[in-house]
Amino acid sequence: MSLKTIDEIQDEFDENERLSLSTIKDLRWYLENDPRPHRPIIIATDAGLTSLAPIIAKHLDHEDDFIREKAVGCLIGRLFQAQYAEKGLHMAKEDKYSNVRILAVSSLGAVIDDVDKNLRQEIADYLYYVLITPTYSKLYRQSAYDSILDAIRVPITEWPEVVVEPNIEELVDKELLAKFCKKYNVKMKA
Repeated sequence: MSLKTIDEIQDEFDENERLSLSTIKDLRWYLENDPRPHRPIIIATDAGLTSLAPIIAKHLDHEDDFIREKAVGCLIGRLFQAQYAEKGLHMAKEDKYSNVRILAVSSLGAVIDDVDKNLRQEIADYLYYVLITPTYSKLYRQSAYDSILDAIRVPITEWPEVVVEPNIEELVDKELLAKFCKKYNVKMKA
């Protein structure tokens, strides 16, 4: 039996909203062997295949920043795989590419409640610090705010629109920020 193409896998998912076991095996092959596995990562995520999370996680260290960006956003922000939150926080702080840092920081709020107490506090403190620190780019700060809103479960339909140069002071709902700080024991700056 031959390997399905990535387009055939996508078509099967689009038609059936799920994948057969044999197609999942083919998708696994692409996740493990495709040098640019962004499409397999997205398909696995769209299909909710958390069983493939460990394979996707290997791409958190991929040499291509676009692949790292897709991996962190899908694993943490969409598949809610809290076991990768510490790596995601590290990527948010240290990755040399802003696209990776932005997607990592925007994803952390999705899993903050599913990590241990110390990591939860570290994530909460970092999100708040980024939001209030003007030396970070405005887009990075808005991404941290989006993560804050996700952490306190504000419906995404109520989030501010993402813009390249947001006015952070107008963007932030002070009551929601205070709610976040209280929930996660973050010391608010005056």
